[in-house]
Amino acid sequence: MAKAAVATKFSGTPGQIRRQRIERIGAIIISLAAAFWMLINIIESPDQFAQSAIAGLRNGLIYAMIALGYTLVYGIIELINFAIGLDLFRCYFTQKPGWLKDQDNNKNGKDH
Repeated sequence: MAKAAVATKFSGTPGQIRRQRIERIGAIIISLAAAFWMLINIIESPDQFAQSAIAGLRNGLIYAMIALGYTLVYGIIELINFAIGLDLFRCYFTQKPGWLKDQDNNKNGKDH
């Protein structure tokens, strides 16, 4: 059976306990401020927020795939092969996705 979540108590010297509490409170304050800032940006300019979110997710997925490639290669041969990352970044920076090419054509006044 699953155990219920139990709140962890602070342990250590009084100075360490104080520092742990300050760190947790600081992390909560920063998280709430970031959530509030994102909420304001969603309300003010949802299109820009959506574009930024999609770009961030796309870049994050690319980084995750590169990290997965490193992990798989290292797990098999126990040697870090940096050529994988070099090839992936070379492809990433030299090729434009199709939807971006369409936008460039529309700017120049060309139709499909």
